[in-house]
Amino acid sequence: MAGTVAYIMIKAELGKAQYVAEEIVKIEGMEWAAVVTGPYDLLVGASASSSEALLELVANALGTIDGVTDIATALMDSWFQREGRGMHPIP
Repeated sequence: MAGTVAYIMIKAELGKAQYVAEEIVKIEGMEWAAVVTGPYDLLVGASASSSEALLELVANALGTIDGVTDIATALMDSWFQREGRGMHPIP
């Protein structure tokens, strides 16, 4: 895992969510994209060497994709995964 990981929520123009997802996964650092229901149309997992690099990637790459209307980025602070009993942080 790279230095900074984020989940990105994206709103897309009507009928363009799949196209936007296909374009996103072509971008280095964008690990996956899922078309979802709810207040956003896509969820994206992304990683970069630093939070500054990741935010620059989001601003410069995602905002230029045709059909993207709104972007919200949540930088990951910590991660927990079920391991036997209880939850354990993953460094």
